[in-house]
Amino acid sequence: MAHVDVVFPYFFVESKCSNPGDRVSYEIYAQSGELVYDKSTTCTKKIKVTLGEGAYSIEGKVKDAKATTKIDIGSKENQSVVLDFTTQNHEEEIQADTPAQPSSEETSKSGTQTITIGDKVINIDGLSDDEIKKLKEMQKMLQMFGNSK
Repeated sequence: MAHVDVVFPYFFVESKCSNPGDRVSYEIYAQSGELVYDKSTTCTKKIKVTLGEGAYSIEGKVKDAKATTKIDIGSKENQSVVLDFTTQNHEEEIQADTPAQPSSEETSKSGTQTITIGDKVINIDGLSDDEIKKLKEMQKMLQMFGNSK
Protein backbone atom coordinates (compact mmCIF):
# COMPACT_ATOMS: atom_id res chain seq x y z
CA MET A 1 0.00 0.00 0.00
CA ALA A 2 1.36 3.38 -1.03
CA HIS A 3 1.11 6.38 1.26
CA VAL A 4 0.94 9.88 -0.19
CA ASP A 5 1.35 13.01 1.88
CA VAL A 6 -0.14 16.13 0.35
CA VAL A 7 1.07 19.34 1.90
CA PHE A 8 -0.87 22.44 1.05
CA PRO A 9 1.04 25.68 1.20
CA TYR A 10 -0.01 28.27 3.73
CA PHE A 11 0.42 31.94 4.18
CA PHE A 12 -0.17 34.52 6.86
CA VAL A 13 -2.47 37.51 6.58
CA GLU A 14 -2.08 40.45 8.90
CA SER A 15 -3.17 44.07 8.95
CA LYS A 16 -1.86 47.43 10.06
CA CYS A 17 -4.55 49.71 11.47
CA SER A 18 -4.59 53.14 13.03
CA ASN A 19 -6.44 51.61 15.98
CA PRO A 20 -5.07 48.11 16.79
CA GLY A 21 -8.36 47.19 18.48
CA ASP A 22 -10.37 47.58 15.26
CA ARG A 23 -11.91 44.47 13.75
CA VAL A 24 -10.86 43.37 10.29
CA SER A 25 -13.07 41.25 8.06
CA TYR A 26 -11.08 39.14 5.60
CA GLU A 27 -12.45 37.48 2.48
CA ILE A 28 -10.34 35.37 0.15
CA TYR A 29 -11.56 34.59 -3.33
CA ALA A 30 -10.21 32.00 -5.77
CA GLN A 31 -9.42 33.14 -9.30
CA SER A 32 -12.84 31.75 -10.33
CA GLY A 33 -14.50 34.29 -7.99
CA GLU A 34 -15.55 31.68 -5.44
CA LEU A 35 -15.31 32.76 -1.79
CA VAL A 36 -12.95 30.22 -0.21
CA TYR A 37 -12.27 31.82 3.18
CA ASP A 38 -13.70 34.50 5.42
CA LYS A 39 -12.90 35.55 8.94
CA SER A 40 -13.28 38.54 11.21
CA THR A 41 -10.68 39.23 13.90
CA THR A 42 -8.88 42.07 15.63
CA CYS A 43 -6.35 44.00 13.62
CA THR A 44 -3.40 42.82 15.72
CA LYS A 45 -4.09 39.11 15.15
CA LYS A 46 -2.22 37.37 12.34
CA ILE A 47 -4.20 34.58 10.67
CA LYS A 48 -2.79 31.45 9.03
CA VAL A 49 -4.57 30.29 5.89
CA THR A 50 -4.03 27.03 4.05
CA LEU A 51 -5.07 26.90 0.39
CA GLY A 52 -4.27 24.91 -2.70
CA GLU A 53 -2.01 26.23 -5.42
CA GLY A 54 -3.41 29.03 -7.52
CA ALA A 55 -4.22 32.70 -7.75
CA TYR A 56 -6.31 34.39 -5.07
CA SER A 57 -7.65 37.80 -4.21
CA ILE A 58 -7.74 38.99 -0.59
CA GLU A 59 -10.11 41.71 0.59
CA GLY A 60 -9.89 43.27 4.02
CA LYS A 61 -12.37 45.71 5.52
CA VAL A 62 -12.04 47.88 8.61
CA LYS A 63 -15.12 50.06 9.15
CA ASP A 64 -15.49 51.92 5.83
CA ALA A 65 -11.90 51.31 4.69
CA LYS A 66 -11.14 48.51 2.25
CA ALA A 67 -7.83 47.03 1.07
CA THR A 68 -7.31 44.37 -1.59
CA THR A 69 -4.36 42.42 -2.89
CA LYS A 70 -3.73 39.51 -5.21
CA ILE A 71 -1.47 36.57 -4.39
CA ASP A 72 -0.20 33.43 -6.12
CA ILE A 73 0.24 30.33 -4.00
CA GLY A 74 2.94 27.92 -5.15
CA SER A 75 3.63 24.38 -4.00
CA LYS A 76 6.59 25.15 -1.70
CA GLU A 77 6.18 28.78 -0.85
CA ASN A 78 5.21 30.18 2.50
CA GLN A 79 3.99 33.72 2.09
CA SER A 80 2.91 36.62 4.19
CA VAL A 81 0.52 39.41 3.23
CA VAL A 82 0.04 42.68 5.10
CA LEU A 83 -3.01 44.83 4.43
CA ASP A 84 -2.28 48.42 5.43
CA PHE A 85 -5.30 50.43 6.54
CA THR A 86 -3.20 53.27 7.97
CA THR A 87 -2.54 54.73 4.51
CA GLN A 88 -6.11 54.67 3.26
CA ASN A 89 -6.99 57.62 1.06
CA HIS A 90 -9.29 59.85 3.10
CA GLU A 91 -9.31 62.59 0.47
CA GLU A 92 -13.13 62.92 0.42
CA GLU A 93 -13.26 63.29 4.21
CA ILE A 94 -10.43 65.84 4.15
CA GLN A 95 -12.14 67.86 1.42
CA ALA A 96 -15.42 67.81 3.34
CA ASP A 97 -13.67 69.16 6.44
CA THR A 98 -11.65 71.81 4.58
CA PRO A 99 -13.32 75.10 3.72
CA ALA A 100 -13.35 75.86 0.02
CA GLN A 101 -10.63 78.19 -1.16
CA PRO A 102 -12.07 81.39 -2.61
CA SER A 103 -11.47 82.01 -6.28
CA SER A 104 -9.51 85.07 -7.34
CA GLU A 105 -12.83 86.73 -8.21
CA GLU A 106 -14.16 86.11 -4.69
CA THR A 107 -11.02 87.42 -3.03
CA SER A 108 -11.56 90.91 -4.42
CA LYS A 109 -13.92 92.16 -1.72
CA SER A 110 -15.87 95.35 -1.90
CA GLY A 111 -16.60 97.81 0.84
CA THR A 112 -19.80 97.93 2.85
CA GLN A 113 -22.99 97.65 0.80
CA THR A 114 -26.57 98.31 1.89
CA ILE A 115 -29.52 96.24 0.72
CA THR A 116 -33.15 97.00 1.56
CA ILE A 117 -35.64 94.15 1.74
CA GLY A 118 -39.11 95.32 2.64
CA ASP A 119 -38.69 97.60 5.63
CA LYS A 120 -35.37 96.00 6.63
CA VAL A 121 -32.04 97.64 5.83
CA ILE A 122 -29.09 95.23 5.77
CA ASN A 123 -25.46 96.37 5.83
CA ILE A 124 -23.17 93.86 4.16
CA ASP A 125 -19.42 93.99 4.58
CA GLY A 126 -16.72 91.88 2.94
CA LEU A 127 -18.61 90.32 0.02
CA SER A 128 -17.31 90.17 -3.53
CA ASP A 129 -18.99 92.15 -6.28
CA ASP A 130 -20.44 88.92 -7.70
CA GLU A 131 -21.92 87.93 -4.32
CA ILE A 132 -23.46 91.40 -3.90
CA LYS A 133 -24.95 91.18 -7.40
CA LYS A 134 -26.60 87.86 -6.50
CA LEU A 135 -27.98 89.29 -3.27
CA LYS A 136 -29.45 92.27 -5.14
CA GLU A 137 -31.12 89.88 -7.61
CA MET A 138 -32.59 87.97 -4.66
CA GLN A 139 -33.74 91.30 -3.21
CA LYS A 140 -35.68 92.06 -6.43
CA MET A 141 -37.32 88.63 -6.36
CA LEU A 142 -38.33 89.02 -2.70
CA GLN A 143 -39.80 92.44 -3.46
CA MET A 144 -41.82 90.95 -6.34
CA PHE A 145 -43.23 88.29 -4.02
CA GLY A 146 -44.00 90.92 -1.40
CA ASN A 147 -45.90 93.05 -3.94
CA SER A 148 -48.00 90.12 -5.21
CA LYS A 149 -50.14 89.95 -2.03
